[in-house]
Amino acid sequence: MKILSLLLASIIGINAYAQNVEVGNDTIENTILYDFSKIDPKKLIDLIPYKENDLWGYIDRQTKAVIVYPKYNGLGFFNPDMNGHYQGRDFVITSDGKITVAKIEPEDDLMVMEIAADDDFRGISILPSKDGYKGFKTDKDGKLAAYSEIYHYHTSGFPTWNVSPFKKGNKTFAIAVNKATRKYGVIDSLGNAWKGFDFNYKSILVNRYSKDKKNTWFFVEGENNRWSLINDKGEVKHRDKIMTYPLTSGNKLGYDALSNDTVSGIFDFYTMNWIVEPQSKIKIGSINYSSAVQLNTDDPKDREKATVYYWVDEGNSIYYIDLKGNRYLPKK
Repeated sequence: MKILSLLLASIIGINAYAQNVEVGNDTIENTILYDFSKIDPKKLIDLIPYKENDLWGYIDRQTKAVIVYPKYNGLGFFNPDMNGHYQGRDFVITSDGKITVAKIEPEDDLMVMEIAADDDFRGISILPSKDGYKGFKTDKDGKLAAYSEIYHYHTSGFPTWNVSPFKKGNKTFAIAVNKATRKYGVIDSLGNAWKGFDFNYKSILVNRYSKDKKNTWFFVEGENNRWSLINDKGEVKHRDKIMTYPLTSGNKLGYDALSNDTVSGIFDFYTMNWIVEPQSKIKIGSINYSSAVQLNTDDPKDREKATVYYWVDEGNSIYYIDLKGNRYLPKK
């Protein structure tokens, strides 16, 4: 009887703890610790987030079994640490399983940052063009220092919206936008336009992720609002097949999800090929990844150390798919 009483007391205590840690602001930290402290740190990079009814949980990559039920406001992949959010509290879990929950801090007054309207304020000179000057200058670090007033189209914001320097070999060139025509071209430091890039595009962007180091590849926007890839030799890839602005902040390891109102796909900026061709069957969201070590997400070569995923939105649920096409849905 004594053993049975102790067993019952233990079960009641566990149930009371489980109930206690799931409600109330005072038990938020306990809830997070209860859910994650039991997970082997070696298995953390195998956790795949999934979303149901606007809340996030985790499933196991191998078994698809639910490891953490969806009750979190935000969960990410471990790469190798993870930042989460639960009931107004941020928390971090490191690769060794250490859990740190942010304390409640008093709210700071809202800070408003103003963008200077004049490039001169930023230490970049706008040079007169009356004597025929149409070039640009850079400083010893290769950053924009001055440019001809014929490119002074954007009168507020960042000067590099007007002239964006880039290196090819030992020389510096720039993408520039003509103030009069509002068309983009590629110029040398004296303002001479490259053949094929003589201010004939609505926009031009350097594909800095390309593995082709012999040629410089540009995303160019035509009058039809579609984008193509063209290099300095005039070679073209995916003519008018890129349906939206290609270089977003969502690019990770050289991959990004590109979409418009009707189609979405996954583009590899390193190989300059579609991983998932633009399609309308599923709504593709952003790229994410898991890794056992810290990676430079701006370097496509680091992708070899990562497992890359993209998420799919199906209304009431959001789940991830890896680049091999494997879907990660909770096992029913």
